[in-house]
Amino acid sequence: MKRYNFLVLLVSVLVLFPARADDLEVFIPYALYDNPIVEFTQEPEYDDFCTSSFAPYGALEMDEEEMSKYLTSLQDGPCARIYEVGDEGPAGGRVFYISDDEGKHGLEAAPDDFSGVEWGCHGIKVEGTNHTEIGGGKDNSDAHAEFNCKSRWGGRVAFDVVKDYKLHGYLDWYVPSRDELLTMKSELSVKDLGNFAKSCYWASTEAWGTFSWMVNFGSGGYVYGEKSLRVRVKPIRTF
Repeated sequence: MKRYNFLVLLVSVLVLFPARADDLEVFIPYALYDNPIVEFTQEPEYDDFCTSSFAPYGALEMDEEEMSKYLTSLQDGPCARIYEVGDEGPAGGRVFYISDDEGKHGLEAAPDDFSGVEWGCHGIKVEGTNHTEIGGGKDNSDAHAEFNCKSRWGGRVAFDVVKDYKLHGYLDWYVPSRDELLTMKSELSVKDLGNFAKSCYWASTEAWGTFSWMVNFGSGGYVYGEKSLRVRVKPIRTF
């Protein structure tokens, strides 16, 4: 355990706590270990330690983006939780894929989706959005963002809606790839998990200039459609 000297309100602390500083027990979230305010004298109990780490609201001064990154980082620390497919994920979505042997990392689908949105960039080839594989949705979404795609009919496109989606402090949502959608169909939708409609959902995967891939959560197959079609989109995130 790292040890730090008191740097703030030393005189007040000495007045209020005449005992030696070594007698104090202080509990703060894991992410604040690099903040040299107090001297740690005892490792916190695991439950208290991790509960405070996952519920830092009001204790930490962070903007929304910083909070999202902080919450995401907890899966790489001592308070990482173990997940299985079908569990409720870190952000409150539904886990549909596990990417490591321990169950600490994977993909979760949001409990919400959005209807009536276009893919965007009708008739325009969007370079870098051809990833079909699991793990490719983030790359597709990042590439799409560089093109600043517009709606053909007016309104917002699927990628913009998902980018602005917020849930329980997490902001890092993106549009899934074709195979990520197919996995959600087989691992969640057929088991009545994840709040899916029996409808088509956009994949972030482009087929070619005028068309992109969709997965039909009614039939279970995938088809391509014009980017100007207005269908559903389901946000996902990596944890």
